[in-house]
Amino acid sequence: MPHRRSLVRNRVAMISAFFACGAGSIVLAAGTREKNSAPAPAPARIASETTRLVETEIETPRVPRMRTMFTPVNAGGGNDEGGIAGNCPPVARTHSAANFGGGSFTMQAGFAEGEIAAASYVIPPEHFPITLNTWELIFATQGATFQTTTKYTVMVWQGTPNTGTLVESFSSDGTILPHLIMGVGTNGVNVQVSVDPGDPEQVIVQNNGSNTFSIGYRIDDHNNGPANPCTTAPPTNSNAFPTTDNTSAPTGLAQPTQNWIFMLNCGFAGCSNWHSFQSMSALCRPGGDWNLRATYTPFTCTLEGACCINSVCSLQTQAACLAQGGTYRGDSTVCNADSCKGACCVPATQNCTFVTQSVCGAGGGTFQGFGTTCAAAQCFVSGACCLPSGQCLAATNFAACNQQGGVFNANETCIQAACPQPEGACCLGRACVEPVNEADCETGFGGVWQGFGSVCGPTSCQGGTPCHPDIAPAGGNNTVNVDDLLAVINAWGPCANPNACPADIAPAGGNDVVNVDDLLAVINGWGACPP
Repeated sequence: MPHRRSLVRNRVAMISAFFACGAGSIVLAAGTREKNSAPAPAPARIASETTRLVETEIETPRVPRMRTMFTPVNAGGGNDEGGIAGNCPPVARTHSAANFGGGSFTMQAGFAEGEIAAASYVIPPEHFPITLNTWELIFATQGATFQTTTKYTVMVWQGTPNTGTLVESFSSDGTILPHLIMGVGTNGVNVQVSVDPGDPEQVIVQNNGSNTFSIGYRIDDHNNGPANPCTTAPPTNSNAFPTTDNTSAPTGLAQPTQNWIFMLNCGFAGCSNWHSFQSMSALCRPGGDWNLRATYTPFTCTLEGACCINSVCSLQTQAACLAQGGTYRGDSTVCNADSCKGACCVPATQNCTFVTQSVCGAGGGTFQGFGTTCAAAQCFVSGACCLPSGQCLAATNFAACNQQGGVFNANETCIQAACPQPEGACCLGRACVEPVNEADCETGFGGVWQGFGSVCGPTSCQGGTPCHPDIAPAGGNNTVNVDDLLAVINAWGPCANPNACPADIAPAGGNDVVNVDDLLAVINGWGACPP
């Protein structure tokens, strides 16, 4: 039997224990049974028994948390050495696709006293040593006819549970760590154990070389266990059981090598002692991942997320993902059944499917990108496409427009889309304005458009443009500048006679009046005059 640590000075505060009832269809998993670690006599198989797997699907509108908080004590061994992690954000790890707040689950109803549900998590080596913050496992009852009490132990390992080192083991005692108490009916409870973050002694897990840690829950005492669990499953109407994902898509068993179970030895091959779900006999293998979740704080804060490489998802840093030609889905994103799927437009069928990129290509489709949906892709809806150049492509589709970097306007004509025109710098003589589109520059202002994306610079509009014939630069410096502007403003209005106009201004148009024509001449000729 695994080591159980005595919580001689632990502080445990039970925060809440609520229960939710709900109707639902049912599926249960019965395991091989042994009351204790001593060898059991070879069982006589029940005539109707063809498998030890009995799964019951249940549905609960919500799953409240029975949250506990405790302060562990160090055992004094080397396994607990290591400092508390720094100010890194917590990281959650689970293989389950279930909602931990409620929904549909599969109750493994054959789970016997002494059996352990566990999960392993492979994390970046630089995260170690880690501070384990919480453990969580959803337990359920189905049609319970009276209140049930379940005694359990929570466990933490370095590495995998079958070969790793047991770091922590805390057993419920009804005082320090509350027992699991559930009411009548069909209920789900998330048993979450939290470590007091303010205590200097934390649950520290070191790296044993496998980059792996594991968590597990053992049922120590059922509310109403059978006399011989090898031949009789615990009654489903008077006991609580751990749960897994539902066996049907999109949940099901996603990580068979990372889900574990310790089963009592009842003489069935492949259904005793430690097994990953991958190595178990089909007669006793659950059809989904355990609804287990662990939250830890890394020692270093290397961010990682889901990385799609050839439609296969793995957790990596952004740099590592891109170096392998993958698509990084973002920091703290997780891998699930849909992480590396997206909308696929299939011309042959004029349909859209939600598949991996490789499946889409094999079927002759056009992949719209990871995470895209058919509802948003609008594969074969016709519309106008506004290209970056300002050109409009009529009667095209989303995929063709997207490939050219355009903006798709579903069910619109080019007139309706009114594609925005590209903008750039516009030279009005030697004056430069921006941003202006080509039509406004050349037709509206009579200027010279400098091209898409161009900007005004110190000499953008200087080259080769002579001074305006009606302007003699003030001060004789061959530059039309603020001096000329002030000269126009100061002489504004009719000249008493041509000789009364300022020496540096020859009124534009020969009308002996300094007016807006002269002002525009100054603006258009602004800058240095060429030699």
